[in-house]
Amino acid sequence: MRSSSLSALVSIVCSLLLHSRWGTCQQVPADANTACRGVVSGTIPHPTDCTRYFVCWQSTGVAGQCSPNFVFNPLVMFCVHQSQYRCPMEVTTVEPEVTSSSTVEVTGGTTPGLCVQTPWEAHFCWNHASELIRNPVNCTQYIDCERTPQANQDCPPGKLFSLSYQDCFPGNERTCQMEPLAGEFCDGKPAGSYAHPYLCNRFVTCFRGMPRLDTCPPGYVFDEARLRCVHGDVLECSSLLGGD
Repeated sequence: MRSSSLSALVSIVCSLLLHSRWGTCQQVPADANTACRGVVSGTIPHPTDCTRYFVCWQSTGVAGQCSPNFVFNPLVMFCVHQSQYRCPMEVTTVEPEVTSSSTVEVTGGTTPGLCVQTPWEAHFCWNHASELIRNPVNCTQYIDCERTPQANQDCPPGKLFSLSYQDCFPGNERTCQMEPLAGEFCDGKPAGSYAHPYLCNRFVTCFRGMPRLDTCPPGYVFDEARLRCVHGDVLECSSLLGGD
Protein backbone atom coordinates (compact mmCIF):
# COMPACT_ATOMS: atom_id res chain seq x y z
CA MET A 1 0.00 0.00 0.00
CA ARG A 2 2.80 2.37 0.94
CA SER A 3 4.67 1.56 -2.28
CA SER A 4 1.67 2.25 -4.51
CA SER A 5 0.94 5.50 -2.65
CA LEU A 6 4.52 6.71 -3.10
CA SER A 7 4.41 5.75 -6.76
CA ALA A 8 1.27 7.80 -7.24
CA LEU A 9 2.80 10.73 -5.37
CA VAL A 10 5.93 10.63 -7.53
CA SER A 11 3.82 10.61 -10.68
CA ILE A 12 1.91 13.66 -9.45
CA VAL A 13 5.09 15.51 -8.49
CA CYS A 14 6.60 14.67 -11.85
CA SER A 15 3.59 16.00 -13.74
CA LEU A 16 3.62 19.19 -11.68
CA LEU A 17 7.31 19.80 -12.20
CA LEU A 18 7.46 19.09 -15.91
CA HIS A 19 8.01 22.16 -18.07
CA SER A 20 6.87 22.27 -21.69
CA ARG A 21 10.49 21.97 -22.75
CA TRP A 22 11.39 19.23 -20.28
CA GLY A 23 10.21 16.34 -22.41
CA THR A 24 8.88 13.09 -20.97
CA CYS A 25 8.90 11.54 -17.53
CA GLN A 26 8.73 7.81 -16.92
CA GLN A 27 9.06 5.26 -14.14
CA VAL A 28 12.53 3.69 -14.10
CA PRO A 29 12.74 2.23 -10.57
CA ALA A 30 16.30 0.84 -10.57
CA ASP A 31 18.39 3.84 -11.67
CA ALA A 32 16.02 6.52 -10.41
CA ASN A 33 15.52 5.05 -6.94
CA THR A 34 19.25 4.55 -6.50
CA ALA A 35 19.96 8.16 -7.48
CA CYS A 36 17.14 9.49 -5.27
CA ARG A 37 18.11 7.51 -2.19
CA GLY A 38 18.10 9.90 0.78
CA VAL A 39 16.54 12.76 -1.22
CA VAL A 40 13.28 13.91 0.35
CA SER A 41 12.19 16.13 -2.52
CA GLY A 42 13.91 17.64 -5.53
CA THR A 43 15.08 17.32 -9.12
CA ILE A 44 18.63 16.09 -9.75
CA PRO A 45 20.73 15.53 -12.88
CA HIS A 46 21.48 12.09 -14.28
CA PRO A 47 25.09 11.24 -13.37
CA THR A 48 26.20 10.28 -16.91
CA ASP A 49 23.62 11.64 -19.36
CA CYS A 50 22.92 15.37 -19.48
CA THR A 51 19.73 14.84 -21.49
CA ARG A 52 18.14 13.03 -18.54
CA TYR A 53 17.22 13.89 -14.94
CA PHE A 54 15.48 12.41 -11.89
CA VAL A 55 12.46 13.76 -10.03
CA CYS A 56 12.77 12.58 -6.41
CA TRP A 57 10.08 12.30 -3.75
CA GLN A 58 10.80 10.64 -0.39
CA SER A 59 13.69 8.59 -1.85
CA THR A 60 11.50 7.34 -4.73
CA GLY A 61 12.54 8.44 -8.20
CA VAL A 62 11.13 9.03 -11.66
CA ALA A 63 13.43 9.38 -14.67
CA GLY A 64 12.85 12.23 -17.08
CA GLN A 65 14.10 12.71 -20.63
CA CYS A 66 14.60 16.16 -22.14
CA SER A 67 13.14 16.92 -25.56
CA PRO A 68 15.44 16.71 -28.61
CA ASN A 69 18.17 19.38 -28.62
CA PHE A 70 17.55 20.14 -24.92
CA VAL A 71 19.71 19.24 -21.92
CA PHE A 72 19.13 19.32 -18.17
CA ASN A 73 20.65 22.34 -16.44
CA PRO A 74 21.09 21.68 -12.69
CA LEU A 75 21.40 25.42 -11.99
CA VAL A 76 17.80 26.07 -12.95
CA MET A 77 16.59 22.47 -12.48
CA PHE A 78 14.96 21.96 -15.86
CA CYS A 79 15.82 21.36 -19.51
CA VAL A 80 17.25 24.22 -21.57
CA HIS A 81 18.38 24.37 -25.19
CA GLN A 82 21.71 22.66 -25.69
CA SER A 83 23.30 25.99 -26.69
CA GLN A 84 22.65 27.36 -23.20
CA TYR A 85 24.49 24.87 -21.04
CA ARG A 86 27.75 22.95 -21.44
CA CYS A 87 27.22 19.33 -20.55
CA PRO A 88 29.82 17.81 -18.21
CA MET A 89 30.45 15.09 -20.80
CA GLU A 90 33.72 13.30 -21.37
CA VAL A 91 35.49 14.42 -24.54
CA THR A 92 35.78 11.60 -27.04
CA THR A 93 39.08 11.09 -28.82
CA VAL A 94 38.69 10.42 -32.53
CA GLU A 95 41.37 8.69 -34.58
CA PRO A 96 41.13 8.89 -38.40
CA GLU A 97 40.89 5.62 -40.28
CA VAL A 98 44.12 4.60 -42.03
CA THR A 99 44.18 2.20 -44.99
CA SER A 100 47.10 0.63 -46.84
CA SER A 101 46.13 2.44 -50.06
CA SER A 102 46.27 5.92 -48.63
CA THR A 103 48.66 8.07 -46.69
CA VAL A 104 47.05 9.91 -43.82
CA GLU A 105 48.76 11.88 -41.09
CA VAL A 106 47.50 10.42 -37.82
CA THR A 107 46.84 13.08 -35.21
CA GLY A 108 44.75 12.94 -32.09
CA GLY A 109 41.51 14.86 -32.33
CA THR A 110 38.59 15.56 -30.14
CA THR A 111 34.91 15.81 -30.75
CA PRO A 112 33.49 18.62 -28.66
CA GLY A 113 30.34 18.08 -26.64
CA LEU A 114 27.03 18.92 -28.24
CA CYS A 115 26.43 21.82 -25.87
CA VAL A 116 27.85 25.29 -26.31
CA GLN A 117 28.08 27.28 -23.11
CA THR A 118 25.99 30.42 -22.96
CA PRO A 119 24.56 32.00 -19.82
CA TRP A 120 21.59 30.09 -18.37
CA GLU A 121 20.04 33.48 -17.71
CA ALA A 122 19.57 33.93 -21.47
CA HIS A 123 16.77 31.37 -21.39
CA PHE A 124 14.66 33.63 -19.19
CA CYS A 125 15.46 36.78 -21.16
CA TRP A 126 13.89 35.49 -24.37
CA ASN A 127 10.89 37.57 -25.46
CA HIS A 128 11.15 39.91 -22.46
CA ALA A 129 10.93 43.64 -23.05
CA SER A 130 12.10 44.53 -19.54
CA GLU A 131 15.76 45.26 -18.90
CA LEU A 132 15.53 43.36 -15.62
CA ILE A 133 13.43 40.28 -14.88
CA ARG A 134 12.79 38.39 -11.68
CA ASN A 135 14.75 35.23 -11.03
CA PRO A 136 11.95 32.63 -11.24
CA VAL A 137 13.32 30.57 -8.36
CA ASN A 138 14.61 33.30 -6.04
CA CYS A 139 12.67 36.52 -5.37
CA THR A 140 15.72 38.21 -3.85
CA GLN A 141 17.49 38.05 -7.22
CA TYR A 142 16.97 39.47 -10.68
CA ILE A 143 18.42 38.85 -14.13
CA ASP A 144 19.94 41.73 -16.06
CA CYS A 145 18.93 41.04 -19.66
CA GLU A 146 20.68 44.13 -21.00
CA ARG A 147 24.13 42.99 -19.96
CA THR A 148 26.39 41.05 -22.29
CA PRO A 149 26.35 38.32 -21.26
CA GLN A 150 23.12 38.33 -19.27
CA ALA A 151 23.77 37.96 -15.54
CA ASN A 152 21.99 37.05 -12.33
CA GLN A 153 22.19 39.71 -9.62
CA ASP A 154 21.38 39.86 -5.90
CA CYS A 155 19.21 42.51 -4.30
CA PRO A 156 20.70 44.09 -1.16
CA PRO A 157 20.06 42.05 2.01
CA GLY A 158 16.45 42.22 3.17
CA LYS A 159 15.11 43.29 -0.21
CA LEU A 160 13.08 41.61 -2.98
CA PHE A 161 12.95 42.36 -6.69
CA SER A 162 9.84 43.97 -8.19
CA LEU A 163 9.34 43.45 -11.92
CA SER A 164 6.82 46.31 -12.20
CA TYR A 165 9.13 48.83 -10.60
CA GLN A 166 12.41 47.31 -11.85
CA ASP A 167 13.89 47.78 -8.41
CA CYS A 168 14.61 46.05 -5.11
CA PHE A 169 12.37 46.87 -2.14
CA PRO A 170 12.17 45.79 1.52
CA GLY A 171 10.40 42.47 1.96
CA ASN A 172 10.28 38.99 3.42
CA GLU A 173 12.42 36.58 1.41
CA ARG A 174 10.61 33.56 2.85
CA THR A 175 7.15 34.65 1.69
CA CYS A 176 8.36 36.89 -1.18
CA GLN A 177 5.96 39.59 0.07
CA MET A 178 6.89 43.27 0.04
CA GLU A 179 7.14 44.95 3.42
CA PRO A 180 3.77 46.55 4.28
CA LEU A 181 3.42 50.15 5.33
CA ALA A 182 4.13 50.48 9.03
CA GLY A 183 1.04 51.21 11.11
CA GLU A 184 2.91 53.89 13.01
CA PHE A 185 3.94 55.74 9.83
CA CYS A 186 1.86 58.80 10.73
CA ASP A 187 2.93 58.96 14.39
CA GLY A 188 4.06 62.52 15.15
CA LYS A 189 3.23 63.78 11.65
CA PRO A 190 0.73 66.56 11.00
CA ALA A 191 -2.21 65.81 8.69
CA GLY A 192 -1.23 65.77 5.03
CA SER A 193 0.25 63.68 2.22
CA TYR A 194 3.67 62.05 2.41
CA ALA A 195 5.80 60.07 -0.01
CA HIS A 196 5.58 56.31 0.28
CA PRO A 197 8.76 54.87 1.83
CA TYR A 198 9.79 53.10 -1.40
CA LEU A 199 7.01 53.16 -4.06
CA CYS A 200 7.29 56.44 -5.94
CA ASN A 201 3.83 56.31 -7.52
CA ARG A 202 2.13 55.92 -4.16
CA PHE A 203 1.72 58.23 -1.19
CA VAL A 204 0.39 58.14 2.34
CA THR A 205 -2.30 60.46 3.60
CA CYS A 206 -2.17 61.00 7.36
CA PHE A 207 -5.27 62.12 9.22
CA ARG A 208 -5.54 62.09 13.00
CA GLY A 209 -2.49 59.88 13.20
CA MET A 210 -3.96 57.20 10.90
CA PRO A 211 -2.32 56.32 7.54
CA ARG A 212 -4.21 55.84 4.30
CA LEU A 213 -2.40 54.46 1.28
CA ASP A 214 -3.18 56.23 -1.99
CA THR A 215 -1.98 55.76 -5.57
CA CYS A 216 -1.19 58.34 -8.23
CA PRO A 217 -2.99 58.03 -11.60
CA PRO A 218 -1.20 55.99 -14.31
CA GLY A 219 1.74 57.95 -15.74
CA TYR A 220 2.18 59.96 -12.54
CA VAL A 221 4.55 59.78 -9.58
CA PHE A 222 4.43 61.51 -6.22
CA ASP A 223 6.60 64.60 -5.94
CA GLU A 224 7.86 64.86 -2.37
CA ALA A 225 8.73 68.55 -2.75
CA ARG A 226 5.34 69.56 -4.16
CA LEU A 227 3.45 66.97 -2.08
CA ARG A 228 1.31 65.95 -5.04
CA CYS A 229 1.33 63.65 -8.07
CA VAL A 230 3.12 64.90 -11.17
CA HIS A 231 3.79 63.45 -14.62
CA GLY A 232 6.47 60.81 -14.40
CA ASP A 233 7.54 57.22 -14.96
CA VAL A 234 8.03 54.79 -12.08
CA LEU A 235 11.02 53.28 -13.93
CA GLU A 236 12.82 56.61 -13.59
CA CYS A 237 12.69 56.07 -9.83
CA SER A 238 14.55 52.76 -10.04
CA SER A 239 17.90 52.56 -8.30
CA LEU A 240 18.91 49.74 -10.68
CA LEU A 241 18.28 51.46 -14.01
CA GLY A 242 19.90 54.44 -15.67
CA GLY A 243 23.49 53.75 -14.71
CA ASP A 244 25.62 56.61 -13.52
